Formats: sequence, structure tokens, C-alpha cells
Amino acid sequence: MLALDTNILLRYLRNDDARQGAAARHLIDDQTTDADRLLVGGEVLVEFYWFFANKQRLSRQAIVELLWATLDNAHLAFSDETAITAAVDAYAQGPAGFVDYLIAAMARARGAEFTFTFDKDAAKHESFRLLSVGD
Repeated sequence: MLALDTNILLRYLRNDDARQGAAARHLIDDQTTDADRLLVGGEVLVEFYWFFANKQRLSRQAIVELLWATLDNAHLAFSDETAITAAVDAYAQGPAGFVDYLIAAMARARGAEFTFTFDKDAAKHESFRLLSVGD
């Protein structure tokens, strides 16, 4: 199996550089088969989210749509598709950031009952517990 760096995935989705975009599309669409997919790690999705949320300032809904489209690409495989899908679903419905939900989903996939946090928005999700500071 081979893997993708974030910049390849971004060029594929954005086509903001004609030559690199064409190369990324050729790699993903033409050189990859459903049987021999390219790995997209959780770290890549963290950078992906950061780019679209902070550099492009896309709305939550636009980012959710990009994440679902990426997950639906038959030529891409994911480091933990179940956890990533849960994180996208939680992000689509909740107030916290995608990375928060990804952290909790990956922890749950590895057996954690919940993830402690100081983030009050994240703590609204069942996979988190707010750590009290003795208020």
C-alpha cells in the first residue's frame, strides 16, 4: 500500500496549481485501483481540516461535505475508517472542531471509554468528559 501527503490531497480537491492538480488527479483517479487504494492517515485529515478551516475559512458544512467526499472516494483508504467516519459525523452535528472529535474517536477505537478535556464544546459529546478544575 502507498500513502498520500496532505498537499497531494489538497491539490486533488482544489486544483489550485494546474500541473500539480493534474498529477494528483492522475495518481488518484488513473493509477490507483479499488483493490490497491492510497492510504490517507488521520494526521493528513488533521492538516486537511486545519487548511480548510483556518486558511480557506470554509464553513463547517463545506468542510463536512469535503470530508464526506474524500471518505467516499473509492481510490482512497483510511487509517481507521470507522473512527474517522464517527469523527466526521460528530463534527457535522456538534459544536467542537473536527480534530477534537477525531482525537476522541481514535481513542475510542483503541478502547478508551471517553477522553478527558477542558473544552466545554467538546465535552457536550458523549465521547468526552470535562475535567473539573474545582470551580
